[in-house]
Amino acid sequence: MFATLDHLLDRLSMVYLRLSQMLLAGLVLAVFAQVIWRYAFEKSFLGLEELTALALVWVVFPMSVILHRRGRHICVSVLSDLFGPGLKRLAGIIISLGVIFLVLFVLYQLWQVWPYLRLKSPVFGIPDIAFKVAPAFAFIPIALQELLHLAGRRSDTRPPAA
Repeated sequence: MFATLDHLLDRLSMVYLRLSQMLLAGLVLAVFAQVIWRYAFEKSFLGLEELTALALVWVVFPMSVILHRRGRHICVSVLSDLFGPGLKRLAGIIISLGVIFLVLFVLYQLWQVWPYLRLKSPVFGIPDIAFKVAPAFAFIPIALQELLHLAGRRSDTRPPAA
């Protein structure tokens, strides 16, 4: 079961990587075009801010899954570097449980505001939910990865805690 979950998370992170790469390329091109257009014609593309904001949200959250899976996210290890192997394992368990709790809390908060997400962007009419649901697509795989860590399964690319 855990091997299947690990394989699934590996495939999902590859999909997220490709999605993020495409969105980032589009984001860079759109912002570059916007700058050139404003400089040359003193006008901006209507609604481009909406699209770039949506693209930015959907680049950041899927990439957080990939960085978490690979153990490449930002972490401060000053205190944990002083710990021995036993305390490092305990700290890893506490961190995994804390991450799972945080994910559940964020999903609960999203569930609470779901009925109120009826706003749409002014130009393209992008539903507000397109922005607000991105954390769920990131945090659920992160919580599943933490479950793998608690079960003693680690992805090949993540450095061991001890």
